[in-house]
This record gives sequence, structure tokens and C-alpha cells, in this order.
Amino acid sequence: MKRLLKRKVEKSYLLVVGVVSVFLVVGYFSYAYFTVQTEKANVISIKAGLLSLVSYEDQLDTYPDGNLESVIITVTNTYPIDIKFNMYARSPDSGVQFFYDTEGGYSAVPPKSGMVLAKGETRSFKIVGYSSDHGIHTTDIRFNVGLSTAPLSWPSNATEIPQISGAEKLLAKFLNNKTYENSSETEKKNMYAFTHTAGAQQSGWTAEELKDYRYIGKDPNNYVTFNGETAGWRIIGVFTVEDGYGKKEKRIKLIRKDPLQTSDGGNLINWDNKPSGTGSSESSDGSNDWTDARLMMLLNPGYEENTLASGGKGSIYWNQESGQCPYGKSNETTACDFRTTGLNEEARKMIGDTKWYLGGSNNYSDVTTEMFYESERGKETCTTTGNCQKTRPVSWVGKVGLIYPFDYGYATGGGSTISMENCLAKELYSWRDDTGYNDCYTNDWLYDSSNYQLTITPYAGTAISVFSGYITGYVDYCSISNLGRSVMPAVYLKSSVILSKGTGTSSNPFVFK
Repeated sequence: MKRLLKRKVEKSYLLVVGVVSVFLVVGYFSYAYFTVQTEKANVISIKAGLLSLVSYEDQLDTYPDGNLESVIITVTNTYPIDIKFNMYARSPDSGVQFFYDTEGGYSAVPPKSGMVLAKGETRSFKIVGYSSDHGIHTTDIRFNVGLSTAPLSWPSNATEIPQISGAEKLLAKFLNNKTYENSSETEKKNMYAFTHTAGAQQSGWTAEELKDYRYIGKDPNNYVTFNGETAGWRIIGVFTVEDGYGKKEKRIKLIRKDPLQTSDGGNLINWDNKPSGTGSSESSDGSNDWTDARLMMLLNPGYEENTLASGGKGSIYWNQESGQCPYGKSNETTACDFRTTGLNEEARKMIGDTKWYLGGSNNYSDVTTEMFYESERGKETCTTTGNCQKTRPVSWVGKVGLIYPFDYGYATGGGSTISMENCLAKELYSWRDDTGYNDCYTNDWLYDSSNYQLTITPYAGTAISVFSGYITGYVDYCSISNLGRSVMPAVYLKSSVILSKGTGTSSNPFVFK
């Protein structure tokens, strides 16, 4: 069995000054914990000066159950006075990532300035790691120890140990579980990696940042209890996203499993229907500019009294309120009541600001899944194609959006007749029975045979159309106002959100905290 973590202990230096037979700490004490190979319950105990350090490794087999490798370090202050210590990693291999995990009651790692450990106090830390290439890699975990009244520091080659997020835990399950390499449908219960070519808005992105991890197949284990809705949401995957302020990180993207309902029990809501001259609208059909679309204002915060919002009141889904949803042309509405299905306070705290791409395609019939990826991250809009007069942004920073057409495309696992690779090579407009590509959509968990599903992506050929998933399996554009469509909100969780339990099945869904 391959082991990820190895440990040995090294006392670096100890400086003690005696004053009237009482020892005081006047310098720093440094201890290094290297990754080691041990058997379960093989406890290593080190007593050196101020700290009694007891460490052991839970023997978690990462092949095939997908758990994280972990080292638990227990630290006790055996000195007769309070001390301060910090913890950092040093010289980690490029193929491994290390984090700390507070699940189970373990302490957060101390900051660079240090954590006070009182006389006789004990703290336990869980350090977890996973290998991106299934190999064995090493790092060391080090400590500085000093006076409780003075701040500590790190050496120049120190690396911070961050808290593990739900995204990293999901990736660890994926990366440590090779069943995704099996092409049989029964094995397609985990995430699959897809690499992309950078779009025009992704200049400078690395190959790893351009790699997505997505759930594929007919019914993968990606169910989530979120917003108080048991197994009511599903994980699209783990992606590198920008927060709109220059920070990039891996985050989890969710989609609501069922469409939002209107008060009459229907589920048809317009993308937009602002009258001509209102915002970016140039006709009574509204505008396919998401940045001032009425659906965007219904889903997101900050539009409670916005005059562009339908009915004079927006943000009703975000705030768990009742009000009006856009339906029909030129300000027409239908009643909506989200007091029980809107986002609750806990869910709102878990959703992060995200840069959503609004590039469009001027083509609808010859676009493959990867071509949609590039165009959505491109800079083409109906402004550049000459079909609308008002300038359209190519990105938007917000909290609640919709899926992209390529999300739908990359969710297929293929079938016995058409493989996943052949599905992805075929334009999404041709995913239907009359072309022989029904294997593509019938083995796609995002396919909905009952609902026409709206996406966030504009069709650049007009000022009033967006792309939609059709009940017969293919993707085409539709007018944003003449027919309502089903709305399944999509969100990116904050990187601080932790995956706490669950296996992702509908009977045992993932739970985040």
C-alpha cells in the first residue's frame, strides 16, 4: 500500500538561561516534523525541553476508498510557565498539498505570530494531505517556540498550512480514487478531469487552473443538502474561479436540483422583459445582458428597491421573500413566493462572490462543448456582432447565476453506442434522437426531460436571446421573453466552506459547514 505521509523528529536548537535555578525561555526553540511511514497506532512520543509532542498517523488507505492521508500531532506544554508556538510547512514537494482540518474537534494551526499554550495545556492538530499524481511525497511540519509575550515569525522558506475546504476534500476523494478511469457507467460515480484552452479572459492561467473536475454520467453521487433542502442540490464540480478582486482559488459549484416554482405551482420564469429604453433593453422583449437582467435581480442581493427590478422589488429569492417574477413581455409579471424555498441565512453565508463569464457565441448549430467554454470566456457579445447598440459587459461579479451550456455538455458520460469523447466532439445542437446522439443526453445528469433549462450565456446573434437546454436533449437559443423557462439557480461556495459528512448519494448526501 502506498503511503503519503512520513515523519521523523529533529531538535534544531534550544536556548535556556538559568536564573536562580528557574529556567526561562529567552529565545526560540525549533522542532521539525517530517512525513514518515508508520503503522496504525504506532505512537511516537518526543519530549524535548518545553513541549511533549505525541504524534501518530491514522492508517487511511487512499486506494481505493478515497480518504485523505493524515497525521495527528498532539502538543503539551510541560514547562512551568506559559509559552507561545507556531507551526508551518517547509519545502513541500510540488506533487502534494497539505492542509489542517478542524473536523472532529482538532485545533486550527497557530498563526505566524504564534499561539499561547498555557502551563500543562494540550492541543491536537490534524494535518492532512493528498497527492495529485498518486505518488509518495514528503514535506516537513515545523514549530517555533518562544516567550508567551513576544510574537513569533517564520523563516523565509516557510509555507503556510491553510485550512482544508470542501473543494479540496472533494478533489482528494477524486484524485485518490482511480475509478474515474474506468469507462463503464457503473463506475462513473466520481469526478472526471477536463483540460481546456484558455479563453480571451483567462490570460496567464496555468494548466492546472484551466483544469476542471466535474461529475459525469447519468446519476453520479453528487447530491448535497444545502439551504435546508435535503439532497435538493447537486455538485457540478470543482473549478478554479476568480472572486472578482484578483484572487483565484478552487471552489465548488452547486446547482439546485429542481426548478424554482411560481405561486401558481408553475415553474416558468423569464430571463428578462424590461421595456425598450429601460436599462440595456432596446425593445419590449428585454435584453440578454445579465448584468441588468430581471432574473439576475430576483436571485441576487442588493436589488430590494431597484427600479429596474420587476414589480419594483428585487432580491426576493436571496432574501426569502414573496413578490413578482418576470413573465411575459414589457414588465409583465407572475406572483412568486420564496419564503420557504428562498436562500436562508446559513446558505447565504456559504455563497461567495464570483466572476461569471458573459461571452456569447454568434453560432448556435456548430458549437461543441469546448467551443462553448472558449466563447463564454471570450469577448464576443451582440455589441461586437452589430446586433445591439448598447455595450455589453463580458463578465459580472455576483453570487447567484445559472449554468453555462458547457456545464451541460461536460456532464455527459456517454453510453454504449456513443462514447463520452464522441459526445464532446459533437455540437450540442445535434444531441438528439434524429441524429443518433441520444446516448449523449440520456447519460447526462443535467438533462431534464420535463423542463427547458435557462443558461446564463447570451446568444450573440441577437439582443434578446440566450442559450437553453431543450427537453429533447439538445442546446439551442431562445427568446428571453416570449416563453418562460425553468430556472435552476447555480452558486459557487466560499473556499472556507468545509465538507463535513456524506457520500453524495441521494440517501446520504454531502453536507457542508
